[in-house]
Amino acid sequence: MRRRWKLIAVIAALVLLAGWGFWERQNRIAYVNALEANAQLEFYNVLTRVEEAEVALAKALVAASPRQQVFYLTEVWNEATDAQDSLSQLPIPNLNLSATRKFLAQLGDYCLSLARKTAGGGSLTVADRNNLSRLQAQLGEFGRRLHALETRLTQRNFRWASMATPAGRALPAPPPRGSTASAAVGPEDLSDLGNLERQIQEMPSLTYDGPFSDHLLRVTPKGLTGARIDRATAEAKALTFARKADLTDLRVTAYRRTGGPMPAHSFVLSAPAGGSRLFIDVSEKGGHIVQMLFDRPLGAARLDASEATARAQAFLRRQGFTAMTPTYSLREANAQTVTFAAREGGALVYPDLIKVKVALDNGQIVGWDATTYLTNHHARSLPRPRLGQAAARARVNPDLVVGRGRLCVIPTAGGREVLAWEFSGARNGDRFLVYINALTGAEEQILKVVEQPGGQLVM
Repeated sequence: MRRRWKLIAVIAALVLLAGWGFWERQNRIAYVNALEANAQLEFYNVLTRVEEAEVALAKALVAASPRQQVFYLTEVWNEATDAQDSLSQLPIPNLNLSATRKFLAQLGDYCLSLARKTAGGGSLTVADRNNLSRLQAQLGEFGRRLHALETRLTQRNFRWASMATPAGRALPAPPPRGSTASAAVGPEDLSDLGNLERQIQEMPSLTYDGPFSDHLLRVTPKGLTGARIDRATAEAKALTFARKADLTDLRVTAYRRTGGPMPAHSFVLSAPAGGSRLFIDVSEKGGHIVQMLFDRPLGAARLDASEATARAQAFLRRQGFTAMTPTYSLREANAQTVTFAAREGGALVYPDLIKVKVALDNGQIVGWDATTYLTNHHARSLPRPRLGQAAARARVNPDLVVGRGRLCVIPTAGGREVLAWEFSGARNGDRFLVYINALTGAEEQILKVVEQPGGQLVM
């Protein structure tokens, strides 16, 4: 009798195990099928968007009226953006397509910048048309390679889901019609995309007034002045800065050199007893404090935002930054981060920003970021406004309830700077910042101010 019950228990366990295995397999199959369907959809979306972008670009080159040029150039931007999004969704971890994604981003952004120029009364120059013709040829080649890739993958019965595993071959593909076995698939089946990536890398750089322009990748920080310093000098500057921030009894416990457009000596400072650490970067050129962060736990807040701003401004003055104006602040946990902009010739210079983080429990400076300031600050010769405040204000949408304006320098997406009048306005409970070019009267930019529990965000 006991033996029968044991046999029944074993059989029941085997049945349960088989059922669980079947359930797992069905779930895995459903997951793989969903992954495959989504990847195929994204791939064909890339193909379709590239072809439609090429057609729209061809129409833009043929169009004679500014209205049609703006329409087709904007369409190229839209199609290129969608193609870039879909390309990033493809499961191809073993293939670097950064140049291809950059090409699509620059294509869309460049066409959008030309559309804005044309809509503003400008016209396409010979250089613009030559760039567009070159981009159209590149798009045509992109589309042809995508079609070749589509044919190759169909013939080899390629499954995108097979690329979702490190080996790239773990998920078997169903056999093609009329065949008794599936073809081996792997990263080599995507060689057309790899060839296109190498070809795009060899393209000449594209310089224009937009955030993805090649010239922005080669920006030399304007605010770094002075000779190069060694590690010992940088360490002394880091310790001095920490003492001025009331961070004492610290010693260097780690060091490394960081590269990039602003090479720096990076230190970690700690108290002898351990605990909280201070991270600080000192630029190799000139020994400027680029960033600092003290990671100590913060106690209950005893200071408000205005007191934190006063402490941050006093600290800036001790560092030699006397012409700085607080613009926005944001509270996170028990710390207040205050953003300051430089003031020059009566204008607020937004490209020259420094952020100071103040602990609200005791007013200690626990954070510093001068990256933007050191990247952009230089001696400027600001022009006199051709439009007065009243004339500029008249160009703001009358639906906005506008307050007093102020003169400022704002950055453009392409890295230029524009002298503008800044007006704060409200509509239906929403607050906006409108920037009118002080030389041309053009409406340069509109930002929305979003109120947060601890401060404001500008979007």
